[in-house]
Amino acid sequence: MDCEVPVDDLLEVYQGNELKIPKTIPSSCANADQCFFINLEVELMFPVDDDDDEFESARYVGTDTYKFWAPCLKVEHGNLAKDMITSMLTKAGIPMHKQEGMAESISWHADMIANAAHNKDVRVLPMMVKTSIIACWCFVSDDDMN
Repeated sequence: MDCEVPVDDLLEVYQGNELKIPKTIPSSCANADQCFFINLEVELMFPVDDDDDEFESARYVGTDTYKFWAPCLKVEHGNLAKDMITSMLTKAGIPMHKQEGMAESISWHADMIANAAHNKDVRVLPMMVKTSIIACWCFVSDDDMN
């Protein structure tokens, strides 16, 4: 798949109340009144060319999970800094050209979680981010193709 061909990658973001939150809060959040504990699951799909199929199909490659902590800024908009979101997505191996829409959605959901009345006195805000990426050639390693 060509990197210039737009593909609708899937993204799901929600308050992850089912997440097991570590007891120790890292120093990056020590001075914050609230912080996000973010569980990022990245599922990688590889496009498969099938001449018999009029729709392109995809082969599951694998899922990796990343955990991040980030201070919550406690404002109306921008509670999870965009540079923090971009850094998380980059560390998870998501190419920059696939990040823009994801970062906007993650930021919006972070604001909804941070500003929810039931989270007013919650120290750690759990956030679940799941994405399914259709890999393009710039994203796929030789190992993924085998």
